[in-house]
Amino acid sequence: MMKFRFLVLFLVLSCGSIAQTRLEVRMPKTTLKVGEAIRLDFVFNAVGDDFIPPKIVGFQVNGPMMSQSENVINGAYSGSQQFSYVIQATRPGKFTIPSAMVEFRGKIFKSQPVVVNVLNQSVKGEGSSTVESPSNKSIVGKNAPVFIEAEVSKNTAYLNEPIEVSYRVYLNPKYKIEKENKINFPKYNNFWSQTEDLRNNNWEQINLNGRIFYTKLFRRTVLYPQKTGNLIIDPLSLDFNIAYPTGELDFFNDPEYETARRVIATPVKAITVKPLPEKGKPENFTGAVGTFEFEVIVDKFDSRTGEAIQMDFVVSGTGNLKLFEIPKPKLPSDFEVFEPIHKEEIQESIRGMSGKISDSYTIIPQNKGDFLVKPQQFSYFDIQTKSYKTISSDEINLTIAQGDKYISQLQKNNTKLPKTILPIFTEASFVALHSNSFFGTKLFYSLVGIPILAALVLFLRKKKTTDYSSKNTQKTTSKSVKKAIFSVQKLEDNLHHKDLFYNALEENLKAYLCEKFSINSVSFSKEVVVNTLKEAQLSDEIIQSVMDLLQSCEMAKYAPVSNINREQDLEKVKHCIQQIENT
Repeated sequence: MMKFRFLVLFLVLSCGSIAQTRLEVRMPKTTLKVGEAIRLDFVFNAVGDDFIPPKIVGFQVNGPMMSQSENVINGAYSGSQQFSYVIQATRPGKFTIPSAMVEFRGKIFKSQPVVVNVLNQSVKGEGSSTVESPSNKSIVGKNAPVFIEAEVSKNTAYLNEPIEVSYRVYLNPKYKIEKENKINFPKYNNFWSQTEDLRNNNWEQINLNGRIFYTKLFRRTVLYPQKTGNLIIDPLSLDFNIAYPTGELDFFNDPEYETARRVIATPVKAITVKPLPEKGKPENFTGAVGTFEFEVIVDKFDSRTGEAIQMDFVVSGTGNLKLFEIPKPKLPSDFEVFEPIHKEEIQESIRGMSGKISDSYTIIPQNKGDFLVKPQQFSYFDIQTKSYKTISSDEINLTIAQGDKYISQLQKNNTKLPKTILPIFTEASFVALHSNSFFGTKLFYSLVGIPILAALVLFLRKKKTTDYSSKNTQKTTSKSVKKAIFSVQKLEDNLHHKDLFYNALEENLKAYLCEKFSINSVSFSKEVVVNTLKEAQLSDEIIQSVMDLLQSCEMAKYAPVSNINREQDLEKVKHCIQQIENT
């Protein structure tokens, strides 16, 4: 009966917790005039995944702009999200803004639909009503005096195939952009991105559908999709002041201008990402996509036992050079192989990544002789031919002579075999076949000594195993920490690449947490992290620090961040890892 009561109480509390989670829609008013702009907010009182915006008809839509907050108070986690739009009525009528959706804990939450009534009245500027002003209905879409477009090179691509997105602004010659207030850059979820800032480009005059515009390419981005399926490229929004003619002339017979603030955004773009074909995929394929060359280089072909040989595995070409691993060497067992040193010489441009990467191995021959290193293989998916290709290196012949005073590792591990021929005994000792006394005989001592000896051996073996396990755990943990801190320190070279820096910083922090606390990377979420850290009995201060860092990495992708903040975040990650290890 008591168990039943607890079960009922648990179900009631669970239902209550879910019932309190909701997605709300907020608008200051629902009656507008043509050309009138208003803010539309979707507020979710938790931190969900995969926000699905509504399809809004009858309005020019700018956004979304996302804000998010998370807190850990007394071990309890709470968070909220807000997705904000600026919508502008384009024509009169009654319009319904459908429900937005967000996923949380495997459930879909929907907002309530909103009915908006747009009156057949135009919002006019203070100038002449016959003039196109930024608040008139004529500013919407490609008929507007100013708008931006995201031009995508392809709508369908393979996993890790580069996609080029060009952002271009169009301006009616009668108008002037006075001041750029803010640019909200896309987050590029599920893409690895490389961006080129072209805001210093000059304006060009073009004829677009019979209308004259000034246009400028101000941003170009190369995207490498990291997930298959239908992926969304979020809008880029531009907040600026625009000067428009009033229709009046000044004392010098020049047109007079007034200034208005405008926010415009690109439409949402959808990309279909196909998985790489399974047919013909080589076993040693590690995800390389592009056009590559492969070679194996050694610094010498003649050596001695105990002397180091450097062997470099080099991949060069154009493609996703930072997103795959070079295959491991396959060498004879006579060579001791150490962990490689990874090097990158990559040029990142709008054409993608080009250059070379290498893994430099130190190998030590342990036995003398002539050795043949068979061809090593590297496989990649060729974007041009849409097929897999495998490159084999040349055979390598190594001649190894005996080194001085060198004991190989194999020799260290060998044990001496017992001698098969024993020496001849010159004296004999005889024992009676039948003895009346059992005490003091060999059988007596054997029966007494064997159990004691066995117990002693088991005790020492268990102690040795425990000590080894403890040392191995400490060694693994220490190695994990050094690896995490070393990976974070390498990010100092990328401080000037904001997107690359914060993507890498977030990946390193997540990788450390997953390895340290055995978190499944597939189910990684902030809530899982909080619960795991609480189970590990970490302090609320450390938990909050981890959440703040994850939040910083995520939010830094929305707005420019100064180098000072990046350096501070880098130091915070190092300090946070040290705090966790010292706890």
